[in-house]
Amino acid sequence: MLRITLILLIVCLGIFSLTLIVNVEGAYAPDEVDIEVSTDKPSYKQGDLLTIKGNGIHSYTVFIEITSSAGEIITKLMIIASNNGDFSTPWILPTTLDDGEYTVHVRDIIKTAQTKFYVGNPPNNFSDSDPVLKSKIPDWVRNIFIWYGQGQISEDDVLNAIIFLVANQIIQIDLANQSMGMMSQGLMMQNMPFNVDAPVIMPMIDGYYKGNKVNFVHTEVSDSGMAKMMTSMINFPTLHVPELKNIPEDQTAKVYIFTNGIPGSEPYGGGPFMFQIDVFDSIPGQGEYSQFRVPYLVTWNENAKPRVLTSESNILKAEASGELTIQKSDIVVNAPMITWEIQGGYGTTMAKTSIIPRIFESMQVEGELTFFDVKNHIAVFKLHSEKGTGIEP
Repeated sequence: MLRITLILLIVCLGIFSLTLIVNVEGAYAPDEVDIEVSTDKPSYKQGDLLTIKGNGIHSYTVFIEITSSAGEIITKLMIIASNNGDFSTPWILPTTLDDGEYTVHVRDIIKTAQTKFYVGNPPNNFSDSDPVLKSKIPDWVRNIFIWYGQGQISEDDVLNAIIFLVANQIIQIDLANQSMGMMSQGLMMQNMPFNVDAPVIMPMIDGYYKGNKVNFVHTEVSDSGMAKMMTSMINFPTLHVPELKNIPEDQTAKVYIFTNGIPGSEPYGGGPFMFQIDVFDSIPGQGEYSQFRVPYLVTWNENAKPRVLTSESNILKAEASGELTIQKSDIVVNAPMITWEIQGGYGTTMAKTSIIPRIFESMQVEGELTFFDVKNHIAVFKLHSEKGTGIEP
């Protein structure tokens, strides 16, 4: 029973924690790289957007905690670091936050670090710089995780190391469970509790609809290979949910994905194949709209001159003229649209979603859009039990 419990603990920490120390293929030596963390400014006002950024993460999962000078926990965040250990996330300061000094605590599974910021006018002696806090994990424990990943030691050695970590309260079971509740090896864990007050920060992706830019997020996909491609594209997990294939075809819409042609552009390199950004056949408010989309793969023919196409009608015209071929896939992707342009009585305006039902089909929750930044491609959600939809012009 003890062995099963400890193995489950490894799963809780997941590839995004213990075992991913070695999956970065030696890019980080825990003895050599410390975490660095900072905020984009030393002081803020209530309601401001604060950006927490840094580097030196030894695993993909980054735990962030913001506390007051009295030690009160203001918020907890969990984000994903890039392959090279960099991380960045926005946080909106609550309008009810008191003036004073606050501390940002950052940790991965190896080390911790912190920095400070001030709300209001900082005193003359305020300093936001803090020394990096060294790891509490002994060298021999860290090396055991690395050696295990390299196949040099047995599972028993790893289990003994975990017993040491738990006994000395270096690994906290509740924190591991929170991580497991969000993701484990890129898979959403069903029927797990989650903190509805903790924001889910996701990259917002560009697309086209009838010549205009739209923004969307992709959360899940039915195909494991496509999940890996999308995850690599934006450095944020797209979950593999095979059950999406059970959604009836008349409840899906289309998205056109280019497999060749014009190279993609920043910030995410284009579509999953790194060519021009995707094209959608519908937007929210239309009867044919659905966030569950079947990808149609668009391939320029050998003698054609590729160009950027920004609408379904242009794609179909190019197909009719023999310039490209379109292949319907058997994949379903959960790709809710966040913002899009609409024509109103006073010209073009921007519309946005307020509530996205089934934003994570695997968790049966809806997403409440609390913040978005088109320029920086950021969308922030709160997760709730499904209850309805909403669209705001």
